[in-house]
Amino acid sequence: MKYPSTIPDCHNLLKEQDSLIREQGEKIKGQEIQIKELSEMVSSLVLRVKELEGQLNQNSRNSSKPPSSDRFKPKRKPGLPRGKGKERGGQKGHKGNTLKMVERADEVVDLKPGRCGCGQRLLRQEGMEEVARRQVFDIPVPSFRVKEYRQWKCACPGCGKTNKGVFPSDVPAPVQYGKGVQALVTLLSVKFNLSHGSISSLFEDIYGHGINVGTVDSALDKSSAKCLTITDSIMTALLDGRLLHVDETGIRVGGGSSWLHVLSNPDYTFLYPHSKRGRAAFNGTVPGLTGYAGILSRDGWSSYWS
Repeated sequence: MKYPSTIPDCHNLLKEQDSLIREQGEKIKGQEIQIKELSEMVSSLVLRVKELEGQLNQNSRNSSKPPSSDRFKPKRKPGLPRGKGKERGGQKGHKGNTLKMVERADEVVDLKPGRCGCGQRLLRQEGMEEVARRQVFDIPVPSFRVKEYRQWKCACPGCGKTNKGVFPSDVPAPVQYGKGVQALVTLLSVKFNLSHGSISSLFEDIYGHGINVGTVDSALDKSSAKCLTITDSIMTALLDGRLLHVDETGIRVGGGSSWLHVLSNPDYTFLYPHSKRGRAAFNGTVPGLTGYAGILSRDGWSSYWS
């Protein structure tokens, strides 16, 4: 940098420096304003992220959301730490489920040597003695057992009237599934939550007979009818008790949203699904709930005030 040699040049240099300083000052002020705005924006975004994380972490256990809105998370098998100095596997005193040999097997295969290991002589199967046994527990090939009812007729030797044998009351059709099939279908549907299609596929794969949707519905209807006496007695016991807990939660039925209602006390539990959450569900399934005279344990859902 060349320094000025005259007073006017010094004045000009000072003016230039003063102008540069002013420009830098204005630029710094602008940057300070921008920094402040960005800082406020960052703070706002941090709060928004926390709010969204809070919503994301809400489920039926820590909020009023129904269980049907919970995201699916695969269960992790909990790790079981070994005690100090213990071996892997079952410990002493632990009651196991190890297979034990039975006295009489359903099928016996005798393994008798036919030729000597030297390859020279055939062995006489005389004087042989059993040296060891091994048993294999397996499932027999499943198949339907068809039971046929044949109706006969004859004429009365006295009056000549024709008489016929009577089919059992539970055999109204020429061809049908028996009680065992109906019980298994009900178990697969109600206990193990298999769909109608899955039940049909299962029967097709195992027995070679695919059960149609109507058969599944019919089996469930018959089972439901047989349970009416039990469900009525449970309902009566609940409504006659001094304390009754009621609640409802969202569930999926037929691909759509519905409600699962519960009535319970320390001894009994009654569950029923309904498309409605409030009075329509109560009046349609448990009309006796309106006149319940005991202590009702419930949340603040307005329908329970009725």
